[in-house]
Amino acid sequence: MKRLNLKGGPESPALRSLWAAFGLLAAMFALAGCNGGAMPPSNGTSNGTSNGTSNGVDCSCEQIITSADGLEAPYCVAVDSDGNVYTAGSDSNNVFRIAPDGTVTEIVSAEEGLLDPRAVAVDADGNVYVAGRGSDNVLRVARDGTVTEILNASQGLDEPRGLAVDRNGNVYVTSFGTGLAFRIDSQLEITEISLRGETGERISGPSGIAVDAQGNIFVAGFRSNNVLKVTPEGVVSEIIAFSDGLAQPLGIAAHDSGNIYVSGLGSNNVFLVTPEGTITEIVNQALTLPPPGGPSTARNGISMPFECSVAVDALENVYVTGFQSDNAFQYSPDGTITEIINTIADGSAGQALCDPSGIAVDLEGNVYVVGQDSANVFRISPTE
Repeated sequence: MKRLNLKGGPESPALRSLWAAFGLLAAMFALAGCNGGAMPPSNGTSNGTSNGTSNGVDCSCEQIITSADGLEAPYCVAVDSDGNVYTAGSDSNNVFRIAPDGTVTEIVSAEEGLLDPRAVAVDADGNVYVAGRGSDNVLRVARDGTVTEILNASQGLDEPRGLAVDRNGNVYVTSFGTGLAFRIDSQLEITEISLRGETGERISGPSGIAVDAQGNIFVAGFRSNNVLKVTPEGVVSEIIAFSDGLAQPLGIAAHDSGNIYVSGLGSNNVFLVTPEGTITEIVNQALTLPPPGGPSTARNGISMPFECSVAVDALENVYVTGFQSDNAFQYSPDGTITEIINTIADGSAGQALCDPSGIAVDLEGNVYVVGQDSANVFRISPTE
């Protein structure tokens, strides 16, 4: 394995206790949000039917996998170019593929050495990658079903949290516990990515990771409250920090335009960072949603604490989940914010959304939202 500027090491016991306390507090708030009454339907989204209108945007909602399929506590979701959807159950220790025709197949489980999976990604050839936080490894599931461990604790991996795949089939993974990030190429050669800049830029608690069309890597530092950019030449720079209003970044997404979107779990917001370095907060906890026929700045009482994951489509619509508020939103390029799903989900009995975490969007504009506590995944499809 190639090693470049190795850094990291365990944090102090006092800091571990502090972050454990925060995690418990966050979980308590999330539980309160889950059990604390339904969010109001967004202009007829979920009045007992699976089709409706969300703030003037026609869409349909469908539950595509549940706990009845063997899924428990899913955190993440990914979709390939053929429309296959992948999600991982952190409590059930497995990964499922949901085919376009609705067929659900378990493709990897604890029997192959997977524990507490927290991230999943898929490459252009249909290979699926999953990061096991509990097993401290990354597994590759080939199209023919062959499972291969491509990174583990012996190579410096501890609590992997983020996965990304670029157009050349290189895989990128963050190691939350050791403060490292790795690149694994198509030949399974492992390279440690330097996360320390020449002028003192550094990161702690790497979580989300993304790579753009130019090969720039972006890593979110959950503990250091920042995002670092690593160019193909290895130049490291900080593109957003706590001083910009970002706290505990978790989700990150890159668009082909070079724009980067990052969600702050602790700051309850989402930022846009342009290639020129302009930073704009585009979503925050005090969401401003347009009532029917009203201006986009009018409030309707819906909030979105604990922004969790973020995704962006080809048209640069941005999608974000609200973990505590049990909903997900779309932010369009013109600034319109639309709630696309809430705790009522598709309106059918027993098909609610609770503690949404992961989110993804496919080439057709279908959005996939994971309900961690409700143990399900929903597909929200445009009907216009």
